[in-house]
Amino acid sequence: MNIQRLVYLLLLTIGIVLCSCGSPITRTETDVYTVTKLDTTKQTVVRNQPGERGDNGVIYPTTRTVETTRGLVQQDSIVKREYPDFIRLGLFESVGTLFTASEGNKIGTGLFGIYFDPIDFLSDKIQGKSDKVFGGGLYRFGIMEYRLRWFKDAANWTIGTHGLEMFYPEAKNNTTLMSVLPLYVRKRYYLREDIPYISATGAVGLGFYPSQYIHLSGSLDVGSIGGLNLRAYAGMFAGVNASKSPLNDSNVSVTTISPYVGIGVSVLDFLNRVPELYTEWKDHEHSSWEVGLLRVDMFKSGTDSSALGDGAFPIQGYQLHIAPASIALPLPFAPQLQNRLYAGTSLFNLIVAGSNGKTILNNKKVSMLAMGFGVLPIRIGYWQPVLPDELSFEPYIEYSYYPSTIFQFGARLNLFLQQRFNVSLHAAYVSSGGFDTSTGFFKETFGQSIGEFSTFIFGISFGIQDRIFAPEELRYNRVRGE
Repeated sequence: MNIQRLVYLLLLTIGIVLCSCGSPITRTETDVYTVTKLDTTKQTVVRNQPGERGDNGVIYPTTRTVETTRGLVQQDSIVKREYPDFIRLGLFESVGTLFTASEGNKIGTGLFGIYFDPIDFLSDKIQGKSDKVFGGGLYRFGIMEYRLRWFKDAANWTIGTHGLEMFYPEAKNNTTLMSVLPLYVRKRYYLREDIPYISATGAVGLGFYPSQYIHLSGSLDVGSIGGLNLRAYAGMFAGVNASKSPLNDSNVSVTTISPYVGIGVSVLDFLNRVPELYTEWKDHEHSSWEVGLLRVDMFKSGTDSSALGDGAFPIQGYQLHIAPASIALPLPFAPQLQNRLYAGTSLFNLIVAGSNGKTILNNKKVSMLAMGFGVLPIRIGYWQPVLPDELSFEPYIEYSYYPSTIFQFGARLNLFLQQRFNVSLHAAYVSSGGFDTSTGFFKETFGQSIGEFSTFIFGISFGIQDRIFAPEELRYNRVRGE
């Protein structure tokens, strides 16, 4: 996949997320009440007879007047309630597939389809391999499902689409099946109806362009919790790439029929059961302290020079977490923690701390880029609210294990600004082992050899489309029956 295509996909998915508060996923119901106030006022007036009164006890008659006034005031009261209007809304899903490629033609996508060899990452010239387990991959960007009310309103049927769907059975471009806005119908059977849900799902999909295909699949789904889901798939793609189409330069069409099994993961992927469509947004249950699209850190580090050039001082490096999530861990044996301990991850973790001096490498002096890259890193931390709905303190430890090892521990002071934007002060210690970038995306993008590094960093971070939840919003902290 070339970089231009990647940029297009990112813009597409970011656009979908930015529109997340719009009418396609929110149903607004408006109730108009007429409030009527009735008021009755009685006024009694007593008028004594004129003249002097004697002392002989003679009672003189008086005049008493009673005036009754009735008032009627009416005013309209408008109440708006907002509900979710979707069954599933997701940013990205990837599946590592088995049994789709012959020996020598395996891509090597790794578990979940995202553990690529760094040399092959985002490359459109992947060489086939024989020593890989996961030969292909299935990728979806911008996932949406709505309730489908047919068969006399039978339960848990949905109809939906994806912004883009790509199926790579092997390392051959013309056998790839791809479609913009494929049409899918799904049926779910819930095995567990409490968060995180467990369901068996059957699906049939049709792709239209640039490939034409049918996709039959069944899956066992776990999630969503904090926007994270795990899935085990079994299915089959059958389709064609017409001659001279975007995926087939030859003069003859290419047919692909590929059964597969696979294991997948999805991020920022939220699932509602039908009863949740009738629960107001403000009353929905949450399991995480933080869920976001992107977190960007800009910092001063201890490297020799800035990764952004000499003019960027004092900023020497940056870090990107794509789709970060921090899921609260309710520990029944430690109620004093108040669910503040969390386990977190993100889809990708990229840190570029700067460049380190001249180092001898293969008898040549080269400048080494202090960079690390991780897929689904593991993060453990503690979330301490400081000021209600405004400020929180977050010490953490994070470990990235592939393709480079990154050990990072530090703390953030998070300031809540808006529902989907926040700012943090960040201090940490980072140590990375580097990885091979002799060719491929990282070499072409950064143009330097990547080496190991250890440094302290201090800077500011921005959470973009990143929501921080208050303690009372966590489902574990709510009183049952609220």
